[in-house]
Amino acid sequence: MLFLFMTLGTLTLAEINTFIFEKAYASNISGTHKDTVDEYSKAIEINPKDAGSYYNRGATYISLGNYNQAIQDFSKAIELNPKYVLAYYYRGIVFGRLGDHNRAIQDFDKVIEINPKDAMAYMNRGNARGRLDDHKRAIQDFDKAIELNPKDATAYYNRGLTYIRLGKYNQAIQDYDKAIEIDPQDARAYYNRGLTYGRLNDDNRAINDYDKAIALNPKYSEAYYSRCNAYKRLGEYDRAIMDAKAAARLGLKGAQDFLSRQGIEW
Repeated sequence: MLFLFMTLGTLTLAEINTFIFEKAYASNISGTHKDTVDEYSKAIEINPKDAGSYYNRGATYISLGNYNQAIQDFSKAIELNPKYVLAYYYRGIVFGRLGDHNRAIQDFDKVIEINPKDAMAYMNRGNARGRLDDHKRAIQDFDKAIELNPKDATAYYNRGLTYIRLGKYNQAIQDYDKAIEIDPQDARAYYNRGLTYGRLNDDNRAINDYDKAIALNPKYSEAYYSRCNAYKRLGEYDRAIMDAKAAARLGLKGAQDFLSRQGIEW
């Protein structure tokens, strides 16, 4: 460390910042997030008015699961640079992870105010509004996200979830169709489309979707158990029990409880 400080003493402030950011980046790439935090902290000591250092340390705190510290750093970055879009965006993400969806919405509002064409901000604001049961405005946000980026499968997926909550099952299926068209490897989209077919009493098509979800993710316990329930409704009890056992072996408590009530080991 003595060699480091002796070397830095011969550099300009800009060169010092570049040197430290390169070390922090290298630590981040290698997965040593604690070292990355230390490097950005050094940069802040040298230049406490550098919003970028606070932002990058905040982003590293997210990787460490230190959400309150991340919020503090993003807030400081915003104080130093009130137009720092990424700091608002990721502070909104962290507020959402902490369950503070109202404050998350405020941050996404600010991102959209600064950059009205940020599709991800609309999508994440839609997610936050959905968690507050404001489904109508969530749909409006997903609509805008899709308008801005019609190739984003996740936006269709999230709008599909919201349509399910509103009981609009046909619209939900249309969105899952589109999500699967864009990303045919998304097991969740097949699974949720299967659930939606189940609500429309179309168990055969539901089973086809659960088959696809399981093929893509053989450890998808919920898909096994949902297929079990579809088989039960169709009177195919042997297949239902096989799927319940598969889900139970993967640790799904609902399947384990079902089999225990039947006196069946898995």
